[in-house]
Amino acid sequence: MDRKLILGMVQDWGIALVIVVGVLVVWGALNPSSPRSGPAPDFVVSDMAGQPAQLADLKGDVVVLNFWATWCGPCRAEIPELSAFSEAHRDVVVAGISTDDAMSVKRLAVMAGKYGVTYPIYLDDQHVAAGAYGVSGIPVTFVLDKDRQIVRVIQGSTTKEVLEAAVELARK
Repeated sequence: MDRKLILGMVQDWGIALVIVVGVLVVWGALNPSSPRSGPAPDFVVSDMAGQPAQLADLKGDVVVLNFWATWCGPCRAEIPELSAFSEAHRDVVVAGISTDDAMSVKRLAVMAGKYGVTYPIYLDDQHVAAGAYGVSGIPVTFVLDKDRQIVRVIQGSTTKEVLEAAVELARK
């Protein structure tokens, strides 16, 4: 190949790379990210009876908020881990916050039963809680201490062991 042609291609790709990186930096600056620490935002979602529920209703020294959806493969894959953690740590409140659109609480309850969810779940079909927490991808899990401060954010699927370590951090 001609050397000028190769240098031109490298220059074009370099310019394209700079543009892509610039767009990603601007996108990240303009879009709110998940709060990584500090006070946990309050929210109102629907419980499985269709009644309003909020963060203050979740009584416990440590609260684990797991944002998920029934259509999300990685979310469904982590359900056994969350269930095992919830069953082994009854003193910790585990709450599944479903971000499913156009889902009734009745349908969500059926799907949760099908997937083996053993902890309380709530419907955030209007994305009020997800918006307050800056959730842009699921699954994501927030661990809150007794003062309702965010002490850990777990982006992506989690395991019982990761949750146990996060809860130990929240108890300190």
